[in-house]
Amino acid sequence: MKKTIKNILIVLVVFFVVYSLLILFSINFADVTWNYGMSHAIRLGEIPYKDFNIVMTPLYQYLMSGFLLIKDSYLLFLFGQAILVTLFFVFIYKLIGNKVLILLPIIAFPRFFFILPNYNFLAVFLVIILL
Repeated sequence: MKKTIKNILIVLVVFFVVYSLLILFSINFADVTWNYGMSHAIRLGEIPYKDFNIVMTPLYQYLMSGFLLIKDSYLLFLFGQAILVTLFFVFIYKLIGNKVLILLPIIAFPRFFFILPNYNFLAVFLVIILL
């Protein structure tokens, strides 16, 4: 049982990394690039609101800059988002069980806008953790 859950988690991480590479590089989402740039700036030691302008709270950028400490690349930024999305589905699985497989196509319908690397995803993720 635990081995199958581990295999499902590995498949989800690989799926979301491949999704990120194929979709986000083919479609220009400026918010994703800006979030990476702000996370990169925080990793370099710049301070939000002082060294660069930011409209939202920098919680997501601080979280993602932790992944950039391993290696400062856009691919690792997307890999960090894939880990967060996988954890999101793990928590949803704990809430609703096997019905999570029905939820994935519903979320995937409008070109995965729901799980793009931005602050909106983090807000929904934190709500699911609280539930």
